[in-house]
Amino acid sequence: MVLLKRARRCRLLAVGLSLGLGAFAVPAAGVEAAPFMSGKGTATESSPAGAHGTASYAYNIPCNAPAGSSPPFEIRVTGGPLNGQRFRVTSVDGPFCRNNPLAPTPPAGFNMLGGLADVSSSLGGGFDRIGFSFVDGGPGGANDTVAFVLVKFPARDPANFIQFGAAPPGKFPGSDQPTGFNTAHR
Repeated sequence: MVLLKRARRCRLLAVGLSLGLGAFAVPAAGVEAAPFMSGKGTATESSPAGAHGTASYAYNIPCNAPAGSSPPFEIRVTGGPLNGQRFRVTSVDGPFCRNNPLAPTPPAGFNMLGGLADVSSSLGGGFDRIGFSFVDGGPGGANDTVAFVLVKFPARDPANFIQFGAAPPGKFPGSDQPTGFNTAHR
């Protein structure tokens, strides 16, 4: 029964996204909406290697996305060693939503989304995994945080980890909002 409920929630979210409804999809009567987090913004490279780039990102990820699914999540990098690269999530390893006690809890009942995923790159370069964490710190985005790490294998070399982070996330290119944002939804 639980798997059937999850399948219905994922199908509902997929239908809403395919219609361009995003966070505004309304569940059918009697169908519980799946919790998810969405957001966009920019983060700067914080890798020890130096050459600092900026990543703009946008995502809409269900908390219970099945392993192997590919929810919308894209990163575009300007500057630094990954300049011009675009990364798209191709397969998640079961993202999770939790409540981070260091940030206020929004009405959704959770404020953090984290996970691991496979990514594809527009220009190659070998970076094929990402670890990510997004925190909804309350209305407006001023207390939100974002962190993600792109990984190239073999992961023994520090140059094979490119880290990005921001607190709060920077403004998404072309947006009128002064900061980026992460929003938990139920």
